[in-house]
Amino acid sequence: MDEQQAFLIDLLTKRKYPIATPCCRVGRDKLNQIVISGDESISRFHFTISKQNDSYTIEDTKSQYGTFLNSKRLEGPEPLKDGDVVKIGVSLFWFQLQ
Repeated sequence: MDEQQAFLIDLLTKRKYPIATPCCRVGRDKLNQIVISGDESISRFHFTISKQNDSYTIEDTKSQYGTFLNSKRLEGPEPLKDGDVVKIGVSLFWFQLQ
């Protein structure tokens, strides 16, 4: 059986970012696995997505403006499901498993 691959898809540009496992950092800094540029409201290290066994978890990394999962601000680690929407700054991403 093939391993499931996860992606973040930018809902504006339709760009598809593969999620590195077991831990994927997202933010403006070029040291992140997924670099989002052009939005100053995104922190240098904004959030992480972690994979353990077959489940994914998202966690804000003390970003200035917060990370939102399905319109709810993250207060701690939350499970990610296929079709979830992640908002950081003015950017919206769709979490996709395939």
